[in-house]
Amino acid sequence: QIWQQTGGKITVFCAGVGTGGTVTGTSRYLRKMSNNITIVGITSLEDDIPGVRNLERLKEIKINWREATDYHIEVATYDSVLTSQKFVKKGLFVGPSSGLAFYGTSQFINEQIDRKTLDDLRNENGEIVVVIVCMDTQLPYAEKYSTHLHLEDLEYQI
Repeated sequence: QIWQQTGGKITVFCAGVGTGGTVTGTSRYLRKMSNNITIVGITSLEDDIPGVRNLERLKEIKINWREATDYHIEVATYDSVLTSQKFVKKGLFVGPSSGLAFYGTSQFINEQIDRKTLDDLRNENGEIVVVIVCMDTQLPYAEKYSTHLHLEDLEYQI
């Protein structure tokens, strides 16, 4: 579906790593379709984001997710939850692992800008087409917002 929906123009695939199955399976398929795809695996710095593991917990997994990825980014819980909260304020009800995926993708893109390697991510049309896996909703994790964010992060305009 990703290949079809992007018209085969995808150049970057980013996903949080829980068991490693999504990033590994998707990587396998996309690399069969194109040599011009960068795979980014994003993990939690702590072990506090539902569905995503930190490096220590990933040692329990037998899937070789590192072999399937080109880059690895670690994201702190605070940044994951804050990014999710920003999306929620805009009306997109994504949860902490989606916040982690988006924040990690942003870190990856910023690193490419700093290294002046952003052009390496372009497809034949000169576009950078990024797909980010966002698989959760905010609702089951409401307590994380009050325990991980600062009061000023939670303020709403009424």
